[in-house]
Amino acid sequence: MTTNASPAWPWRSMAEASSAVKSGAVSPVELTRACLDRIERADRVLHAFVSVDAETALQAAHTARRCSPTGCRRRMRPRGPG
Repeated sequence: MTTNASPAWPWRSMAEASSAVKSGAVSPVELTRACLDRIERADRVLHAFVSVDAETALQAAHTARRCSPTGCRRRMRPRGPG
């Protein structure tokens, strides 16, 4: 389902939001915060969520920020002898 874009939610779909993350126009953390804000506003009326684990969602977003679409960037560690 698509919705009209608004200043707080400038994307018309999650596919559009995903493209914004992939292009670097928005970070995974910014998108997650926007989603959490939207859930909070909408759920006051809809009561669609039993629970929302914002802390875990934000932790995952911070982890995703370090990843590219092809995989996480890992810091190279020097190998020891042998």
